[in-house]
Amino acid sequence: MAPPVDNPTVGHGCPLDVALLVDSSATMRYDRADVQDAMRALAEGLEDSGSRLALVYGASMGTVAVPMTEVTATTITSTFDPAINTYYALYPSNWHGMLAAVPPSSDIVILLSGTSPIVAGTSRSTYTRDRSEAISFAVDEANLLKGGGTRVFGVGFGTAPVDLVSGPLSHPPEAVADADHALLTAAAMPSLMTDLATALCSAGGGIGDVVWWDIDGDGRQDPAEPGIPGVTVTISTPTGDVVATDTTDIDGGYLVSGLGAGDYRVDVAASEFLGGNLDGFTPSPPGVGDGAGDSDGVPGGVLVSVDESVLTDIDFGFTRSIDIDLGIELASVPAGIVTAGDPLAVEVAIANIGTTTATRIALELDYANLSLGSASPGPIDPSDDGSLWWPDLGALSTDSTSVSIGFTATAPSIDAVATAVATAFFDPDGTGPLPEIEVDEASDSVSSTVEAPPDALVGDRVWWDIDGDGLQTAGEPGLADVAMELLDGGDVIDATNTDGTGAYTFDRLEPGSYTVRVAPSEFDPGGTLDGFVASPAAAGDPLIDSNGDSVTHSADVVVVVDEHDRSIDFGFVLEAGPGGL
Repeated sequence: MAPPVDNPTVGHGCPLDVALLVDSSATMRYDRADVQDAMRALAEGLEDSGSRLALVYGASMGTVAVPMTEVTATTITSTFDPAINTYYALYPSNWHGMLAAVPPSSDIVILLSGTSPIVAGTSRSTYTRDRSEAISFAVDEANLLKGGGTRVFGVGFGTAPVDLVSGPLSHPPEAVADADHALLTAAAMPSLMTDLATALCSAGGGIGDVVWWDIDGDGRQDPAEPGIPGVTVTISTPTGDVVATDTTDIDGGYLVSGLGAGDYRVDVAASEFLGGNLDGFTPSPPGVGDGAGDSDGVPGGVLVSVDESVLTDIDFGFTRSIDIDLGIELASVPAGIVTAGDPLAVEVAIANIGTTTATRIALELDYANLSLGSASPGPIDPSDDGSLWWPDLGALSTDSTSVSIGFTATAPSIDAVATAVATAFFDPDGTGPLPEIEVDEASDSVSSTVEAPPDALVGDRVWWDIDGDGLQTAGEPGLADVAMELLDGGDVIDATNTDGTGAYTFDRLEPGSYTVRVAPSEFDPGGTLDGFVASPAAAGDPLIDSNGDSVTHSADVVVVVDEHDRSIDFGFVLEAGPGGL
């Protein structure tokens, strides 16, 4: 038989979850009234303490008469009394079955027995009449409970060896709440239960409050910031010996009571970080504001002094960082030169260098000396006012986009400035983002000098010279969609097509010599000018005559600063002759 393991420490002070296990032996039947009075005394002793009580009877496989229920005057009348009044010892008993039926939330188990367990289950459905084997099974089950943090307290009368299940011998009235078991007469059981409930609920000194998610990282508990469940809080002596622990509940609350007067260190267990419940979290700044709503965590644990009262303001805040890093580059198109109405590209790179996913990232772009234009397609959808949205951006990840904006030149040069401010939110529990909590913001700006382009241009018109006289006259239409080329030193440096009226323009030209020509491909079979030949050149007024060479269909032109030469025209006539097909 495995020896009983030591009982864990359970701090005094209600509320507690208590499981009362009542055996079902013949001795219990003879003392049924005392047993029922003992059950009732325990329930009444826990009344209105916030504690919960479960009743488990020991017949057969272990019967849960009352599941874990808060003890109030109402539940005593409606729930506990009916179960207590109907209790009747039914042979055989089953310690193992009762211990196996203990609710997992139990802080303490009280095993009430009046005889040796001559029948105990090897499992919940198989039994043995071997006394040593029965006790062995019960000891194993009790050890499992104690290993999980539940204290087992045996109360026996007659010949029950409750010390084997509970542990080393300790008798009341000395330190009854810290005892492992008590041996007494049946008539003394009700008073023992009253004393036990009183001792359990005698708080003594205590430490507690909350471990919470400090979403905005300011070291203060805000209403929308949730507690973190499942975190182990340790209470140690000043020299580091752990005397008690507690695990935070669903709201992040913890409480360790029953502490003697003295100094203690309170800390979060180191195992909660790497790979634990707080993996990815960092401590909030301590001591921000008053003690009721700030974070108290410091390296090595916070040192507190305890007397007979309970300290309920020892809090630990932790934050998961969202750190948005913006990069903005304002680029001119083409490089360094733009003109009125031409787009500028704003390249926006955004990185979340924090440890948790950011959601609902809003990026507001502000342009100095620029007007907003359309946005190029990208991973986000810009709105008309220049705001950009990322639905989410994972921890330690980056994204980028390009936004095209309109530009208006008001001087030979302009200093274009783009500024962005990002505001991020995130979803702390997976149920949706918290739009009222501003997590982080970052801004960056980059100035780019944009030169005003040269203002010189050449161009005019390509037309159908119906009468073949080399002059533009009324009724002679322009030729649309004719490909035109601008050459510098024999190299094509720009190209365009005539519009519906035959007009074309080459602008933003530096001073110099250029050649304007009709693209040779236009005369190929199927081309726009297939079947046409050049009109006579230089036939009269330079503003309305044709300039194109009859072979190359080109014209040389010299451009001076800011000149607008709209006299480079090209007339064409059908090969059939002037004015006919």
